[in-house]
Amino acid sequence: MEGGGQCLEQAAHGGTAGVARGEEFPLCPGRHGDDFVTPAMNGWADPAPAWWLNVRAHPLVAADAVDGAVRLRGREATGPERARLWVECPRDNGWGGADFARNAALRSHETPVVVLERV
Repeated sequence: MEGGGQCLEQAAHGGTAGVARGEEFPLCPGRHGDDFVTPAMNGWADPAPAWWLNVRAHPLVAADAVDGAVRLRGREATGPERARLWVECPRDNGWGGADFARNAALRSHETPVVVLERV
């Protein structure tokens, strides 16, 4: 996974009604080919972040990337794909480096790994 410098601003839609709320959530995912990959975390706090709850309810999202506006479809990585991407997450700047595994173990649940695919 490639990291460093790629940030997205995801337009927020309510998880229940799917209505645009006029907010944006900044994400700094790693890149995996043309896809963006990020752990679904609220810092290291236990609750799921609002952006992930919204993406789960409404997987098609609009975002602004360095190279312009993009349409993405979000999904949770599972099985071997999740295991492979999870190992790569701490290599990206900002995810805790050497403390990544220790911090993740403090959470009461497994952290989802989110893949945002261009559509």
